[in-house]
Formats: sequence, C-alpha cells, structure tokens
Amino acid sequence: MVRSGQGGHAEKRRCRLAGSPQHYSYGGYAAMWGLAKTPELYRCGASFAGVSDIAYMLKDDSDTNARATGRLNTNILVGGAGRDKQVFDQVSPLRNAARITAPVLLAHGEWDRRVPIAHGRKMHKALKEANKEVEWMILEKEGHGIYHEDNREKFYGALFKLLERTIGPGAPR
Repeated sequence: MVRSGQGGHAEKRRCRLAGSPQHYSYGGYAAMWGLAKTPELYRCGASFAGVSDIAYMLKDDSDTNARATGRLNTNILVGGAGRDKQVFDQVSPLRNAARITAPVLLAHGEWDRRVPIAHGRKMHKALKEANKEVEWMILEKEGHGIYHEDNREKFYGALFKLLERTIGPGAPR
C-alpha cells in the first residue's frame, strides 16, 4: 500500500482492501482489521470467509477445533483465549467494527467448516448495529472457497461494482 502506481505512491482516493482468494481466512481478517485499524487509508473493503474475531476462532465449531491436534496447533501458533483475550480483543475486527468508515462487501460460504459462517454473521451484525455500509452475501453450496460459477459471478460482480463505485473505473492513473 505504501508504494505503488506510476509515481511510486498509492493514490489515497483509490485504496481498497480485499482478502486473497488463496488465503480467505486470514485475508478476510486482514482486510477487516485494516479497515478498523486505519480507516482513513481505505475507500472500501471486502472479506470472503474471513475470521472476524480471533478469540472466537479459538472456540468456534470449525474443522480445526474438532481435532485435538488442530486445537493444540492453534494454541501454540496463535495463543490461548484465556491468557491472550485482551490482546485478541484489541485486534478484533468484530470488536472494532464501529471504527470502520468504508463500505464493506462481506461474503461467506454457507457450508464453511474452516471458518464457520457464524464469523460472517457476527461481523455483519456488528457493522449493521454500528450503522455501517455493508453488503452481506451468503454463497449457497460453498464451503471455504468459491467453486460454483454462479457464486463466482455473484461475488465478483458485487466486488467489481463496489470497486467502481468507491474508487472509480479502470486502472490507476
């Protein structure tokens, strides 16, 4: 974000955040956290299958938490909900939703077991309760990815409309 475009710097009026299709969980989390942490930098954001709250992730009904090895691995790599809850709350898009100022596209696969749809529903609710502009999309028959052509068209169509509306059409000048 710091260096891009023709002149070596990003055009502030065209900056956006979106999670990577290769890293839905973290990409969606990072996009939402970026919007909450530095709202002045971004014109819009998008999250597909993003983690909305790390403390909640440690106890949700994901496929990772269904296995003892998954829970242990997460505890080692990420931390424990009891000892790190205050830290997790500080970097939670869900708990900081009121700080988001840019329009958001939020989408989730209805069958997602890696990051259960409850993450998306909670984030959507928090944004609505904070009177934020959010488009919420549940992709039917999808898990932790977008595999059906009609769902790809639906999601990317909404994303491109959001981008055109908030940062304008075409490539950076």
